[in-house]
Amino acid sequence: MVYGSISVSEKRNIKIFLITALSFLVITAVLVFLMQPVFQTTYGHFYFVPAASLLKVVSGTFRCLTGYLFFIRGVLDISEDFPPSVNRMDYLVKNFQTALDLAGDIQNIYLFAGVVAPSNNAELEKANQFLMQGLKRRPQDWKIPFWIGFNYLQCRDYRRAIEFYQLAAKIPTSPSFLKTNLAYLYYRAGSAGEGIMYLEGLLASVENERLRRLLSQKISWLEKIVFLQQKVEEFFLIYKRWPETLEELKDKGFLKEIPEDNFGAGFYLYRTSPDEKPLVKSK
Repeated sequence: MVYGSISVSEKRNIKIFLITALSFLVITAVLVFLMQPVFQTTYGHFYFVPAASLLKVVSGTFRCLTGYLFFIRGVLDISEDFPPSVNRMDYLVKNFQTALDLAGDIQNIYLFAGVVAPSNNAELEKANQFLMQGLKRRPQDWKIPFWIGFNYLQCRDYRRAIEFYQLAAKIPTSPSFLKTNLAYLYYRAGSAGEGIMYLEGLLASVENERLRRLLSQKISWLEKIVFLQQKVEEFFLIYKRWPETLEELKDKGFLKEIPEDNFGAGFYLYRTSPDEKPLVKSK
């Protein structure tokens, strides 16, 4: 016994070491078992993600490591072939959500869960639900609303895409292309006029000369589309049918020249059926 210090017998030191080592091995074995994406049985395949509350108890001080392991599991399983009995996106999202619950925010987890993982429109909707939760956790991360908008863009829901692109564009750290690219989304949504109003309002608040020139060019581009669309409707009022091409508008005297398309390879009329109102598009 030494005054001013606490002595621990060598036997007790070895005992503590053995208990710690054994605990680590047990936890490692459990995690390796849990990290197997498929459990083979005589009855088929079973995909299983334990409850985060249970994993917090089992993993103890290795909670953060366990979270990263489930993140890796989710990333690796994205390319797996899933049986019909397993909801692929639910399973992947469960892995990513468990990773968040155990380890907190992990770099690129929203990219993998929200953009890389989904493979169809139904999965895109579930991916957006996951991203919406991420937006609550990280409201100043412009990439999250951008990815939500990107998913809606893939679903051809241009209105919703515009909503989240606008949200991303308002975040101070967002790149300038988000603001100018909204004009294209308005165009795809069939609302070129609204796109012009948006860009004109944006132009009034911008001081950068290069960005002002780009905005002015996009305003001019949308104005040409609106102008041509008006001529299509004038043609219909007179001839009670829609024009076949923009060249027909020129031949009938509605246009002197077809305007130059400064952002594409030329304007044209698009329709899915002969009786449908054609829309002016850019190649």
